[in-house]
Amino acid sequence: MLKGPTYLALALVAVASATATAQTLQVQTTCRGNSACAKMTIDAASPAELTVVGPQNTAGYTMFELRVRGALAGEPETEHRLRLSGYTDGIQCGRFGQATAAVVGHGTGGAPVVLTDRGPLEIRDTVLEVGCRACAHIHEASTERLVATLRTPGWDLTLAGTNEDSLVVTDNGELVFLTQGRFLQLSAAGPFRWVSQPRPTRRYRLELVRGACS
Repeated sequence: MLKGPTYLALALVAVASATATAQTLQVQTTCRGNSACAKMTIDAASPAELTVVGPQNTAGYTMFELRVRGALAGEPETEHRLRLSGYTDGIQCGRFGQATAAVVGHGTGGAPVVLTDRGPLEIRDTVLEVGCRACAHIHEASTERLVATLRTPGWDLTLAGTNEDSLVVTDNGELVFLTQGRFLQLSAAGPFRWVSQPRPTRRYRLELVRGACS
């Protein structure tokens, strides 16, 4: 379950009355306003059952729906019907074509928290891959020992509208993302947060695992 006042603040627009039946949620594809948020790729695992609820429109986007377990805006974990819009009139980089989600942090056990039209949803399911879960390898510079693997906005960063130069590691081993002209700490636990420009570090070395959709 999501905890802490920051997530509760995000939940102000959440559903006022949850029911026992699966709710239909719409994933936000981009970050809005001044929220501490990162746009990341999103894809479905092969076993997931997808339903097309909106055929490809004139802009090339198709609306998909699948069932996902998660905790919505601090409520107990339950099953939700999740709708996602993917660009399908081009290279198919995943089961949604090319799709992104607005991600605001990590919850229980490092589960990604995505924004929906009903508040932040902590995804407690393996049917969705948000960003690239272990594409940032943090090494201790003096020994080359791997000390952490962290989530990046995507295995192909261009699909998230960014590039490898936007990611840096700080002197305390945190991953920071340059987005919207500001620096966002991609916290491994809890909400993301804006930070000041990090100083170059010699303590750690960042290795990115990446590829290209072609």
